[in-house]
Amino acid sequence: MNGSRIINGWSRRLTTVAVLVSLLVAVLPLSAHAALTPAQFESCLLDRINNDRVAAGVAPMRMAWDRIDTVRWWSEWMSQNTFRHMTSSERAPALPDGTLTWGENIAMHYYTAGDCSYVHTMLMNSSGHRANILRSSFRFAALGAHRDSSGWWVTEVFFDAFGYPSAPDPVSCEPGRECDSVIFQDAGSQFTLWNELTDGGGPSFYFGNPGDVSFAGDWDCDGVDTPGLYRRADGYVYLRNSNSEGVADIRFFFGAGGDYPVAGDFDGDGCDTVSVYRPSQARFYIINHLGANDGGLGAADYSFLFGVHGDKAFVGDFDGDGIDTVGLHRESTGLVYYRNSNTTGVADRSFIYGEPGDVLVAGDWNGDGVDTVGVFRPATGMVYLRYTNTAGLADAQAFAGQQIRMSALNP
Repeated sequence: MNGSRIINGWSRRLTTVAVLVSLLVAVLPLSAHAALTPAQFESCLLDRINNDRVAAGVAPMRMAWDRIDTVRWWSEWMSQNTFRHMTSSERAPALPDGTLTWGENIAMHYYTAGDCSYVHTMLMNSSGHRANILRSSFRFAALGAHRDSSGWWVTEVFFDAFGYPSAPDPVSCEPGRECDSVIFQDAGSQFTLWNELTDGGGPSFYFGNPGDVSFAGDWDCDGVDTPGLYRRADGYVYLRNSNSEGVADIRFFFGAGGDYPVAGDFDGDGCDTVSVYRPSQARFYIINHLGANDGGLGAADYSFLFGVHGDKAFVGDFDGDGIDTVGLHRESTGLVYYRNSNTTGVADRSFIYGEPGDVLVAGDWNGDGVDTVGVFRPATGMVYLRYTNTAGLADAQAFAGQQIRMSALNP
């Protein structure tokens, strides 16, 4: 291919570790087609890789979701520095403990739009890259893409490892059940909706200002959850009745500066409302109706003490009775504790889940009618779900990328 450069044929075996590394650059004319996001480009690459593997009689690979940040970072690093493979120390975060065999492809393509076909075809037309893509001993792929004005920079790391992954990908909701999905908010107040946890990303839209705290609920009682925002500086609430870009449909004040929003159906009437947790008092203020017309909502219907100053509030139906109650998450230790009634008292259940710094949310992930915990890990972009409110390993995992907050959505 015109302008291509290949370094290939270097391989070695260290005990049970086999390595194949390939390098490729190519030039093609620019196109006016719409550009993909990095996540879409990576999913496109995985589809084409697995189509070719199946055609060659080789089992498809699974995406190594918790390794993507490392390879994305390397693709971006190459775009700003030089085009080369990672050193062993640079590659180490991309390979889990117990790695048996691995290979690495890198490529740069001067084509800034369209799909990933040009990059994948270029790789398949090179014997060394093709060998990595079709190698039967590789079971997982960490694919990282970065686009700048010069084109696409791509890193592909393939591997097999004992005991990997620690949790399976989420499965589609069983027929006849209703499972919660999620909506993410990033630092720029862009929301990304996942129709199912198997989607890996869906429609995106902007709502509110950076710094607003997001949540979700059914504000108009139509059975569909949509986003809400809380401005902690002044207690201003902004609610949308559709998962789309636009101004707030409902606006009002509730609470005081510094309060933290909690949204749920606290009286079992099928409609969600916005209440607050006041960390300085360790007190919840619950109200069972919404405000309007930029006015104040008035006094809470009731309030109660629960928890310790500094813990983060969340809401869920933890016993399946149709009424949401409150819980708290101690981010420094991963302690989770909650009540099955909205009253003062000791926790009905407590356990450790996740790692320090995780953002916790509750949802009905498997459609059994009970909300259980999930965490979003901003450091890696990973989501880890539990199907029971107990300590233990994740029952499912997914990759969300660079987000700051996750909310559960009842479909």
